[in-house]
Amino acid sequence: MRIDLTEQIKLITTKEESQLFFDTCTRFAEAATAVSEIYFDGNFQFPKKVCDQDLYQYIRCEFGLKAQMTQSVLRMVRSRYNGVKEQLKQTRVFYRDGKKRYTYHKNLQWLEKPIRFSRPQADLVRNRDWSFRKGKTLLSLNTLESRVVCPFQCRKDSRIFDPEWKLGGGKLVYHPSDKHWYFHVSVSKEFPDVSREEIRQVHGHDRGIINLTTTCDEKEEIFYENGNKVSAVRARYDRTRASLQRKGTKGAKRVLKRLSGRENGFMNDI
Repeated sequence: MRIDLTEQIKLITTKEESQLFFDTCTRFAEAATAVSEIYFDGNFQFPKKVCDQDLYQYIRCEFGLKAQMTQSVLRMVRSRYNGVKEQLKQTRVFYRDGKKRYTYHKNLQWLEKPIRFSRPQADLVRNRDWSFRKGKTLLSLNTLESRVVCPFQCRKDSRIFDPEWKLGGGKLVYHPSDKHWYFHVSVSKEFPDVSREEIRQVHGHDRGIINLTTTCDEKEEIFYENGNKVSAVRARYDRTRASLQRKGTKGAKRVLKRLSGRENGFMNDI
């Protein structure tokens, strides 16, 4: 059994390095949006090889991306549409003709407009676009101009330091809440399959809003973690946010931005 997870790394950059990241990710997102529009206008019927050859040359010339980044753009757009396609399949549409009732599953034809990539981001391939340096104390990232080698921060028990976890691709993203760049690394590990005879106990866990967690075992013993306190805190943030939005002054906007970071941090911690 293979487990795939994502580890988040906070990058420590200078203004010049941050600008390089911003230029690269903005160009990457613009190229992905352009490819998405071509897929959408072509009714999602591009032959794979011909499509990649034509789009490859178009992206290289129009957006100035490097070869590996161009391939990453094509993979990301195709993966995003495949994900949306699977989500639409789970949505059923009912149609009644007289006494007969028909059921249809949605497909990509239900999309009214192409997918847009408005957030600056870039998918990077390990050992081609990114790698660790000096015993995993520095991170080397590729940009449109040159490579950026910068220090980073992460949890001391992060899986990137565990040799049993295999490192994969990464995504460079910008978090406007704290104005920092982050690098999300995919990690995977193979675990031995467990037979039914080896299973001794089964526990089920569910996360929610009214009840933060609900736990149940095979003895039907259920435990709840009430979320009333969290709901009260979020309601207080909502009231404060509504009051500041009504004012609309520069000071109110600064407070709104600060409160947004606090609420996000609070919910992440919960």
